[in-house]
Amino acid sequence: MRICFVADARSPIARNWIRWFVQRGHSVCVISSYFAPADSIPGSELHCVPLFVNRFARIQHNGSMRSSGTSSIVSPLLAELRTGRLAEMLHAMKDWVAPLELRAHSKKYRKILGAFRPDIVHAMRIPYEGMMAAVAVDHSPFLISIWGNDLTLHATTSRLSAMLTRHSLDRADALHSDCTRDIRLASTEWGFAALKPTIVLPGGGGIQTDEFFPGRVTPQISSELGVHRGAPVVINPRGFRPGSVRSDTFFRAIPTVLRNRPDTVFIALGMANNPIAKRWIERYNVGASVRLLGRVSRDQMAELFRLAWINVSISEHDGLPNTLLESLACGAFPVVGDIESLREWIEDGVNGFLVPPDNPDAVAAAILRAIDDTELRRSAAAKNHRMIEARADHSKVMPLAEKFYADVIAYRKEAESRLSAGARS
Repeated sequence: MRICFVADARSPIARNWIRWFVQRGHSVCVISSYFAPADSIPGSELHCVPLFVNRFARIQHNGSMRSSGTSSIVSPLLAELRTGRLAEMLHAMKDWVAPLELRAHSKKYRKILGAFRPDIVHAMRIPYEGMMAAVAVDHSPFLISIWGNDLTLHATTSRLSAMLTRHSLDRADALHSDCTRDIRLASTEWGFAALKPTIVLPGGGGIQTDEFFPGRVTPQISSELGVHRGAPVVINPRGFRPGSVRSDTFFRAIPTVLRNRPDTVFIALGMANNPIAKRWIERYNVGASVRLLGRVSRDQMAELFRLAWINVSISEHDGLPNTLLESLACGAFPVVGDIESLREWIEDGVNGFLVPPDNPDAVAAAILRAIDDTELRRSAAAKNHRMIEARADHSKVMPLAEKFYADVIAYRKEAESRLSAGARS
């Protein structure tokens, strides 16, 4: 197949999915909505056509610029813009400005698509890749993925975003989501025809179980993080995601946990040198128990999940986080926001805890109960391991995705044939 992906080529989740098709020998073109290095996805034809507002993505969560290894003198302001008090202003601006840019870029997209001549176009989320592809794709079968909060948050931010979301889903020939909730919402509330092909698969293509698995932790990582033997370890892998993940609830829960288990160590990823995180730590005087880390490699992520007793992911808008699957594969006990998409994987009190995203006392109580109940953590780890093997193993998920592409192409041909026959009659 000749496959064109419209995606963020920087995203590890998108790269993991796309790389599989390259390795299978398909001809792959990637139109990236962000600037990305030329070798981001080896073996693919990469075109970067970023929206103007996506240039803010060069600002990392710690306030530094991606092109520089050091923090700028305006680091606190930049971090606020990405993750703090100014974040809502930035997101509001993006939700209005980005859609207005779509038609301006449509000629570039059409030129790339015309030269590549794909058998199928796959936009890997709705805003703004799906919106862009919906405007630019003329003839090819068109598949959209829904990620995380595309429908529950982004689509509701403005009338323009809602209109373009409906147009994208109406235009799509098929839909992929990582949870059944979003398939239902797309067809009942956002204009996607229920008879069109759909599939529910993990958004990153599933878990490579040769990398993410339970086991012993190397002594070096415990030493580097200052984790004493036998100390409970709680990890928050989500970083700052304004509007989706309640980092404030996570930090507010820490003092209560420490009053009951002062030996607990908290690890927060994507927060190194972030002034917002530092403010929370200073407010509650918990610096000795919290480790703020930056971005980590896949190998390091797997090690951290094996080190962790508990994975805390307090979402209020989410699909199926890839980090949740990775943590389940490594045996960490999940404490997650009580939202519909996560109920598809977590049964409260059986293989994890579901907690109100805005309730730090409930989060602290769940963490403490998981720390104290060794047998619950052990039985949950066994159940979650079986669930990953059955529903999220990369070697099983991606052949299903490949077959779905073929089904979408066949569906589109059949639909065009019916339309042609109707016109002749």
